Amino acid sequence: MNTLEDLSIENIVNEIFTNYSIKKKKKDIVAFYCQKFQMDLFGEQESGNITEEQIYNKVETVLKEDRKSQFPFLTFSNSFYRRAKRKAAPINPTTLPDSNYLGKGGECLVMGELLFRGFNVNSMMVDEGIDLVACKDNVFFLHSS
Repeated sequence: MNTLEDLSIENIVNEIFTNYSIKKKKKDIVAFYCQKFQMDLFGEQESGNITEEQIYNKVETVLKEDRKSQFPFLTFSNSFYRRAKRKAAPINPTTLPDSNYLGKGGECLVMGELLFRGFNVNSMMVDEGIDLVACKDNVFFLHSS
């Protein structure tokens, strides 16, 4: 990020809020970017004409957009910003993976159930028709598809 226009909420999160315990006020975020853009004594950047007020306005705009978004990157409480704990996007059932993934998921479901019921269960490395082998009390069971 070399210009003020490149400043985004992703930059703020990646550069300032690197973990969930960091909390900052808006003025601290502005001070960070003033230092990053190397402001001189007169409020101008050495390699351009960016003032502290412009940085403040840009940070305020980015933070407002984040607060209004459906899945914000930051939370705001008691005048402090903190990194939000984001949940994974919900799975859209219309974009399910192909049947190989569904089949392997079903095998894992069956394996888990058998393990809870006291079976020693294993899946085959090479699937040539037998999916699972289970054993309980020295009796072997095969599951094929």
